[in-house]
Amino acid sequence: MAEVKPKRNSMMLFVAEVVNCQTVQEVSKELGIGSGRLFKFLKGRAILMDDTLPYQTYIDSGYFRGIMKKYRDKRGEAYMYHQTLVTGKRAVFIQKRLAKAEFLA
Repeated sequence: MAEVKPKRNSMMLFVAEVVNCQTVQEVSKELGIGSGRLFKFLKGRAILMDDTLPYQTYIDSGYFRGIMKKYRDKRGEAYMYHQTLVTGKRAVFIQKRLAKAEFLA
């Protein structure tokens, strides 16, 4: 379960309440395949776009959520990026699709 808490010092506040979601990397570890293979599989099935964002249909269906995260580089400059999270509902579906495509043993 991933939880994002806003920092109080931030000029812009991005609040995301994430319950029962995992990153694609966490899902791939649980399934025993690499995250690169899982991203390739999801992109090949038109579930994720090339930039790893899910298509709106899958967000509306409750399969994915997106959050904005911030990091600082070595010089202290702040950058924002989008992270795709998989809901529990979608993780089960992904596992079934991988098994059907014989990605999983």
